[in-house]
Amino acid sequence: MTSAETLLSKLPQDVLTLAQGVLDRSVTDFQQLCDRIADCSESELRILQPVFYMHLNPDRVPVKSTPATTTDIELARWSLAGIVTTLGNIDDHSEIQSLLVWNCIVPWLLFFHDQFIMCGANYRPVDRTPAIKLVTRYYANPLPPDRRVVGVSN
Repeated sequence: MTSAETLLSKLPQDVLTLAQGVLDRSVTDFQQLCDRIADCSESELRILQPVFYMHLNPDRVPVKSTPATTTDIELARWSLAGIVTTLGNIDDHSEIQSLLVWNCIVPWLLFFHDQFIMCGANYRPVDRTPAIKLVTRYYANPLPPDRRVVGVSN
């Protein structure tokens, strides 16, 4: 058993099942996990953080929204939703982590902005209103002063 599996095994069974579905690229499980995290403890949210970030690889940001990219887009959407839901509920981000995280999040935020808010996409698996809420929640929840990254304004 890997260290990630060991940590995940500490989650309640329903959360563990959903997290395993997310690892297998299940959009439905990711949506259900995001609905469930409001009831998670701080320690459970810490365990779940890698699950929220695993689908935010900047190399997977599509040039444009197409039916072929729908799963990646939906996984990124729920990743961002899970992260923003947990902002302020856990306190273990170093400046280095914050910079690395920001480098994963920004390309996806720009994609959602360009494709769904500014209506650049002909194919929209994400409606405009949820995209606006998602992007604005990131700007409304800047990192607290002790977690700000030098050279990055909030």
